[in-house]
Amino acid sequence: MRALLALLASLLVLSCDDKPVEPPEVTKEEPKVEDKAPEAPVLPREVHGVPLPPQLVEVQENTRNARAATTLDLKEVANFYESRLVDYEFLEFENRMELRPLRDYMPLIRLSQPRRKMNTAIFIIIKDDKTLEKFAAEFKGEYVKGEPVDFKTPDGELMAPGARWGEPYTPPPGSPLDKPRYKSNFGKPFGEWVSQ
Repeated sequence: MRALLALLASLLVLSCDDKPVEPPEVTKEEPKVEDKAPEAPVLPREVHGVPLPPQLVEVQENTRNARAATTLDLKEVANFYESRLVDYEFLEFENRMELRPLRDYMPLIRLSQPRRKMNTAIFIIIKDDKTLEKFAAEFKGEYVKGEPVDFKTPDGELMAPGARWGEPYTPPPGSPLDKPRYKSNFGKPFGEWVSQ
């Protein structure tokens, strides 16, 4: 028994060194640069007092107007605004909508989804006659009223010789638009024509 106690005492003496016990090293793995996702810019949720729908791609804003684009389709954006805006009249066209304010101080909102693009464009326009005229022409993808129409056929011939945007037009005999399917449009302002 004494031998056992002597052995334990010697082990105890050997284990009591003056050296402090160091904790095991913990290595911190720094995240790799590729693991870090680049920070996306934070887009505003509202411009000129008008809420913006989710899934925004871009927003451009200045003092008189704003433009935004979203990946939602035109119907989804219209539903978004119908659930959030009051005092607006919703006018629906083929591939665009216009939200006309019922109060003078409220901005005009135009939505469009060009056939060749996936995103829905949102135009928020502060009311001002000059601004409205400028953006109305840009929104429709047309020229300003009274400007000559310069569409050409693949052969280089003017499609509507003598036509001006927004002015009544009847094509001269033999011109590319002098066809039976356009007869119902003769005399209507150019830019409002539809093929029959």
